[in-house]
Amino acid sequence: MSSKSPTTPNSAGAPDGSGIPSLLYGPDDSDKTAQRVVESLEKWSRINADHHHELRRARRHDYHGRVLLSVLVDRLSENRPEPAQVTLATWTRNISSSGVGLLSSKKLLPYSGITDDSPILEFGNLIRSGDVCHCGLVQPLGSVRWLHAKVIRMRQTHDGLFDVGVQFLERADDFNPRLPLGTAEALAWLSKMEKTWLDR
Repeated sequence: MSSKSPTTPNSAGAPDGSGIPSLLYGPDDSDKTAQRVVESLEKWSRINADHHHELRRARRHDYHGRVLLSVLVDRLSENRPEPAQVTLATWTRNISSSGVGLLSSKKLLPYSGITDDSPILEFGNLIRSGDVCHCGLVQPLGSVRWLHAKVIRMRQTHDGLFDVGVQFLERADDFNPRLPLGTAEALAWLSKMEKTWLDR
């Protein structure tokens, strides 16, 4: 494996109590291109609305809530070669009963701060089209409704952001990546990320 791709996706997730470290990441909110990309994607969606409406099983709705993607990687980086459960807080574009549309910056930053144990990651090295993962819908007080999911579309825009389509498969009530989302500090972090997205 090359040094350019240190993270290796493994499977959807590790069971609670496995001893595998669980890390929370978010997009690089210094990226100022997100709103322009969304406007371009929405314009394209409107142009092709009639065609895609016939292909989709469920109606999509604009949604700018809090959605998490969680994947188990074989190793996080050259400095941290052991497996890790990595959960990403993403920007969202739309949602339906069958899936959700996401947008992510290329660079991902750790909630706990950048260290050797929690380095900067790249989205394209962590998630790939066809990957099975867990998708979490964050509730107002920090609880998460987890679903088994599959990445069915992933493409990099000309601005470098990733446009991602995730299909919901079934509920995953037994999945618990042990994240500190119920804390006031974590909720403030998520709210700041969401506000940055909405204010673009």
